[in-house]
Amino acid sequence: SYVPLDDTHPDEHIKFMLHDTDSQVIIVSDETYERAKSLANNINLLNISDIVKKDVGNASNLDISYGDLACILYTSGTTGVPKGVKITRKSVIDVADSYIETYGLDKSDVYGLFSSIGFDVSSFVISVVMRAGACLSIIPEEIRFNMSELNKYFIKQNVTHAFITTQVGKLFMQSVDDTSLDVLLVAGEKLGDVESPKDYRLIDTYGPTEAFAFVSSIDNNHKLDDSSVGMLNYNTKASIQKPQYK
Repeated sequence: SYVPLDDTHPDEHIKFMLHDTDSQVIIVSDETYERAKSLANNINLLNISDIVKKDVGNASNLDISYGDLACILYTSGTTGVPKGVKITRKSVIDVADSYIETYGLDKSDVYGLFSSIGFDVSSFVISVVMRAGACLSIIPEEIRFNMSELNKYFIKQNVTHAFITTQVGKLFMQSVDDTSLDVLLVAGEKLGDVESPKDYRLIDTYGPTEAFAFVSSIDNNHKLDDSSVGMLNYNTKASIQKPQYK
């Protein structure tokens, strides 16, 4: 299973995750090799920068059980200690297939990766792109909060799908008129009563990391009430609990 490590996190945070997961191998690049070496004394390092210079041939097939873990994603935790969330292969496929069928991602599309690598949305975006055979475009960190430069990047890279935080999404919609986007997903907090853009679909999503990025979603134009959390993903059940008033 895969554990994304964000190199913007402090050393102690990364050390905790490596120890907590009993990681056996860290995939690094030339840029991250030395730091990883200093953080992991007894863990093998696999330098991807060396691999891409060679003809690696075809990867061998592995027997897969859909109940096996695909990845472990870490949240900050309520106590400040990182908390690992186990995501199965079945969860990854369910959410990816639900998205592909609902929002039409295919091999002609480009998905803009906005979130940091340690965030659950990034693992979702990478997974759905591989599942659909689409293209992934990693948005440079220095332009992520500059709406004009962000949209120029979208247009230059022909980005058709993107998944960003709710507040940045609102700012983007207010700042940009002409874009290459077909679908924009937002998440992280309540979207509220907002007017949908005319040239692309605005999708409001809901769900915790345990649901692999989101458990439900809805086109903002289809909401009957601005508090709606939308339709559930494939193979998902939800319970509505009646409030207990004293």
